Amino acid sequence: MHWYSWLLYILELPLVWFLWTSAHEASHVIASGIVAKITDVKWWLYPHRDEQGNFYFAKVQWSWDPNTVKPNDLAITYLAPRFMNVIAALALPFAVLFPLPWMIAWIIFWGAGIVDFFVGSMGISEYSDLKRAAAALNINPNMIRVAGFASITLSVVLCFLLIGISYAS
Repeated sequence: MHWYSWLLYILELPLVWFLWTSAHEASHVIASGIVAKITDVKWWLYPHRDEQGNFYFAKVQWSWDPNTVKPNDLAITYLAPRFMNVIAALALPFAVLFPLPWMIAWIIFWGAGIVDFFVGSMGISEYSDLKRAAAALNINPNMIRVAGFASITLSVVLCFLLIGISYAS
């Protein structure tokens, strides 16, 4: 591959990060709008600290009437980005269908969804989507965490196994 191909991949990274960050936060808003009437949406699509000093890679905040929202609705809202992440996990192995320059672009795009899935599956912060969804469902967060990590592992291993088989033959 040529040097400019690698330059294009490097330039693709911030764009893909921004797209996945936007899609992640938008999925929260879309899911929230499905389960309740929302108002006053505010977006922060960049790394920042809030007024309390908590760090966020990105954040969206909205208002709704909490009396109209059931625990399962909260869980759907918090887990909404996982649906997109599962699509990324399913799409990643299809990289094998593309010739080399496009294969890497495919891996970078869907790989960003896998990275989002990984970070979301860690759920370290008390404000994480994973911990909030687990609390809303009254389940152990490790159940969601293990499902996420298993999906990621299966997707990545299958992707590189298929690529390896493709180039070996």
